[in-house]
Amino acid sequence: MNSKNYTKDIASLIEGWRIGDAKAVSILNELSYIKIKEITAIYRAKENAFIHHTALAIESVTDLTHDVYIKFLQSKFEYSVETLNDFYQYLTAMVINNLRDNLKKHLSTLKRDVNKTSLTSNSALNQVDETAKELDNFISLEKSIDGLSKAHSRQANAFKLRYFIGMSNKEIGNIHQISTRTVDMDIKFAKSWLQVQAVS
Repeated sequence: MNSKNYTKDIASLIEGWRIGDAKAVSILNELSYIKIKEITAIYRAKENAFIHHTALAIESVTDLTHDVYIKFLQSKFEYSVETLNDFYQYLTAMVINNLRDNLKKHLSTLKRDVNKTSLTSNSALNQVDETAKELDNFISLEKSIDGLSKAHSRQANAFKLRYFIGMSNKEIGNIHQISTRTVDMDIKFAKSWLQVQAVS
C-alpha cells in the first residue's frame, strides 16, 4: 500500500477507526505500521546525530516496531488527532515512549546482571555508565523538544516532521501551508535552539 494515497483522508480514517469501520481500521492500521517502522528506523539510523542511541541496537527495528504497533492497536487516540500532522506527532510520541522504556529496561537489566554475578570489571561497569548516560541524554532531548514545542510550536513541528518522520521540506510546507524556504528557516532555528539548550 502506498501511504501517500490516504494522507489527505486521515481525519475520516481516524473517525472510521474510532467507530470500528472495518475498511478504515484496515487502512489506518497498515498505514500506521508503515509509519511506525519508518520512524523507528530513523531513530536507529547511525548517521542521525540527533537521535542515535547505541543501546537501542539490542533490538531490531522490526522488534521495536512490533512493540509500538501492538500498543497502537490497543490505543484509542487518547489525544486529539484530527489532521495528518496530529497523526504523525501521535505515532512519534508512541515511538519515543517505547524507545525510552527500552533504554530503561536495558539499564535495569545491566545493573541487575552486575549485582547478581558480582561483575565489577571495567567493561561491565562502563556499559552500565554508558547506558545510563544515553538514557539521560534521551530524556534531556525529550525535555528540550517539549520546551521548543511550548515556545515555538511550528518550528518544533517542522523539526520533528523532518528528523522523526523523514519528510522533505516540501512535504512539511504542504502540511503547514508555508513555503519550503520558511520550513528550512524553521528547522535551522529549531536545531540552533536545541543546541543552545544542550550546552546551557
